[in-house]
Amino acid sequence: MDPLRVAHVGVFGAAALVCAASLLRADRITDTETRWGMVALLVCSSTWAATDALRLVVPGVDLKILLYLVGLVAGLSSVWAWLYFCSAYTGHGYHRHPTVRWVGAAVFVFVVVVKLTNPLHGLYFTTSFTTEPFRHLAIELSTAHWIVTGLAYALTAVGFYLLYEVFTESQLETSMLGGLVGITAVPVVFNLVAYSTPGPFIAINYEPIGVAVFAVGVLYAVDEQFVAVPRFWRNHVVETLDDAVVLITHDGVVRDANDAAVATFPVLAEAVGEPLATAVPELEPVLRAGDEIVAIDGDSKTRYFLCERAPVTSGTQTVGEVLICTEVTKVERQRRELQRQNEQFDDFADAITHELRNTLSIAEGYLDVAGTAVSDDTPERVADAHETIAESLDRMDRIVGELWTLAHYGQMPEELGYVDLRAAAGRAWRDAAYPEMDLIVESDAAVAADESRLVELFANVFEFAAVTDSTRVAVTAADGHITVVTDGDPIPEEKVTRAFEYGEAVPTAEAGLLLPTVRTLCRVHRWSVDVDPAVHEGVRLDVSGVETRERVAGAAG
Repeated sequence: MDPLRVAHVGVFGAAALVCAASLLRADRITDTETRWGMVALLVCSSTWAATDALRLVVPGVDLKILLYLVGLVAGLSSVWAWLYFCSAYTGHGYHRHPTVRWVGAAVFVFVVVVKLTNPLHGLYFTTSFTTEPFRHLAIELSTAHWIVTGLAYALTAVGFYLLYEVFTESQLETSMLGGLVGITAVPVVFNLVAYSTPGPFIAINYEPIGVAVFAVGVLYAVDEQFVAVPRFWRNHVVETLDDAVVLITHDGVVRDANDAAVATFPVLAEAVGEPLATAVPELEPVLRAGDEIVAIDGDSKTRYFLCERAPVTSGTQTVGEVLICTEVTKVERQRRELQRQNEQFDDFADAITHELRNTLSIAEGYLDVAGTAVSDDTPERVADAHETIAESLDRMDRIVGELWTLAHYGQMPEELGYVDLRAAAGRAWRDAAYPEMDLIVESDAAVAADESRLVELFANVFEFAAVTDSTRVAVTAADGHITVVTDGDPIPEEKVTRAFEYGEAVPTAEAGLLLPTVRTLCRVHRWSVDVDPAVHEGVRLDVSGVETRERVAGAAG
C-alpha cells in the first residue's frame, strides 16, 4: 500500500478514534447544554473522519460514494453541533430560540436532501479515479457544493467569534485555550491547498483532524481552564450571587435564570421561552409598574424581595433586561413593624385624647352638678353626681389598664409556640369571672401564638361580650381561622367598618378600647380580624391567617 495512502488512513482513523474516546471525558463538562453540544460535535466528527478513512480502503465505487455521502451529512451535522456548543458554552440563548432552531432545521434538511440525491441529479459532485498522489476515487465538486461550503464556513466563523468574545471578556489567561480553538480552523488551509494545487494532500475534508486536536486539548490538557472560562464570564458574576437574577427579552420572555433564581422560583428551571409574568405571576407587577418590593408567599412565611431592572445591550441595541431580586425579608418586616408601631402610637394618641377627655368631661360636668346640688341642698342629686363621678374614675382606671395592655403586648413577639386554644380561652375566662355568661370552646386545636398575648386577646373579647350584654360566647378554630360568636348587642351596620378604630368606642362607650386592642393583638401575630356584617344578632369576630394543628394529647398549651 502506498505510504501516503497509509498516512491518510492512519491520520483520519486516529482522528475518529480520538473523537470517540474523548466522549468518555465529556462528563467533565458540568453544564448540560454545553456537554450535549460537545458530545454531538465529537460524534459527528468521529463519524466524518471514520468515513473518510474507510473510503480510502474499501473496494467498489458504490460503497466509496455511499461512505462519502454519509461523511457529507456527518460533516454538515458537525457545523450545527459546533454552533450549538458555542452558543451554550458562551452563555447565549441562540440554540434555544424557536425561530433559529426552525430555520436551522429547514436549511439542514434541504441541504441533506440535495446531498443524498446527488446520484440522481449530479449537481453536487461527480467522481473519477485519479493516481495522484496515489490511486483513489477523486471527488470533483460542483457549484452547489461550494455554496454550501461557504455557508458552513460562515456559520462556523460565527461560533469562533462567540468563543473569542468570551475569551476576551473573561479576564482569565486564555491563550492556550484560544490556540486550541485556532487549531480547529487550521485544517481549512489543508483543504484549500488540496483543492487548489497538486501535492501530497488529496482533495478531502480535513476538519475532523482539527476537531480531534481540539477535543483532546480541552478535555485532557486545559479542561479546568475550559470549564472556568464560561463560569467566570457568566456564572462567576451571576451564579455566585446570592441574588436571584433573571434574563428576559424586551417583551418579558425568560431567556435565562441563575441558580439563586431557580431556588427562589423553582418554576424558572423549565420556564425558558415562556413569559415571565406567566411563569412567575408574583413578578408581574414589577414588569407592569416597576414595583420595587415584591411579596412572595411561601409554605410557612412571606418573603420580600427588592426587584430592580436594568437593560441588556448589544452594541447600541437593547436586546433585553436583567431582573435582579434581592431578598430583604428581615428589613422589610422591620420596616412594616415600625410602620405598624407608628400607626399604633398615633392611634394611642387619638384614643387617649378621646377617652380621657370624654371621661374628664363627664366627671367635670357632674362635679358642677354636685356643687349646684349642694348649694340647692338636694342630697339626691349630690349622691347621683358622686356615683357618676366614681364610675367615670373607674372608667379612667380601665382605660389606663387597657393602654398598659397595648403598650405591653403591642410589640411583635420574638418567638411563637403552639398554644392549646381551649386552655388559653379558659384561662382568660377564669381570670375575669363572668357569672352572667357561658363559654363554649368547640375546638381542640393548638394555635401558633404567644400564649400571654393570646390569653389577653381572649380577655378583651370576653369583656367586649360582657359589656354588650351577651349571655353566651362560642369559640371555634378551623382552616386558619379563629371564630368568636356572641349573642349580645350587635354592632350597628353603619359602625361595622369603624369597629376596630381607636376613639370610636363601638358599639357603646363601655366598649372603649376593647376591639382596637383585639386588632392590635391580632396584628402582632400577623393575623387579621373582621366583624361579619351578615350577622345581625350578636357579633361574629373572624380572626384569619392563623396557623393551627391538632392538639397533642395531654398538652397544657
